[in-house]
Amino acid sequence: MLRVDQLAVDPSVDPLACGVVIASLQVQLGTIAFNGARHAEAIGHFTTAVKASTFLAKSAAPAACEVFTLLFGWDIDTLWQTSNKKLILALLGAGKLGEAFESYRFAMNASNEATKANLHSWVLTLSL
Repeated sequence: MLRVDQLAVDPSVDPLACGVVIASLQVQLGTIAFNGARHAEAIGHFTTAVKASTFLAKSAAPAACEVFTLLFGWDIDTLWQTSNKKLILALLGAGKLGEAFESYRFAMNASNEATKANLHSWVLTLSL
């Protein structure tokens, strides 16, 4: 992870490509922490992934998003949704209901109609 962080501050590195890698790695690290019941650690990783994927979703041109998907299988929209869902689960696992609700509201407010429907359907499947 240190090498990726070093790449993030290198001015010659494409910030979008680096952002996708960082967000993807943070989701993986968060998932490992969550599966090990280390919810606080998972929250940190997923928060970083949400921030990175939100930046990417807002700044990446649609053509760039397609290239990432075709070359690497990294769909920025799916990465954003996954990051948000996993953050909400980690917050719930840590007993932080208020923060989980705020994360859900953030995701809903930042989503298009199709994503809102997906998030709404997903949250209804959660057993609290």
